[in-house]
Amino acid sequence: EQDLSEDIHGRFVYVQDRNSKQTWTTTYQPTQVVADEEQVVHGMGYTRFDRSVHGIATRQTVFVPRDLNAEVWLIEIENLRDERAELTLCSAVDW
Repeated sequence: EQDLSEDIHGRFVYVQDRNSKQTWTTTYQPTQVVADEEQVVHGMGYTRFDRSVHGIATRQTVFVPRDLNAEVWLIEIENLRDERAELTLCSAVDW
């Protein structure tokens, strides 16, 4: 039986380093990987998740446009490492 109080269900973007095989998400849940830096901003009509994990900075901005029946996810990635990073991204719904 689903327990919504656990806060582990939802829509997520997974990031995997193809060399080290380390996997984390653009938000704390569901992997619960602790970020080197993390900030969540709630603004007028949007929420933004900024995280830096294993030398990779991600920004996920989520909003619903006024004129569309849709939820928009903008994902930005920055490599903070000195070397090239090979990443795989995957979105998933866990309900």
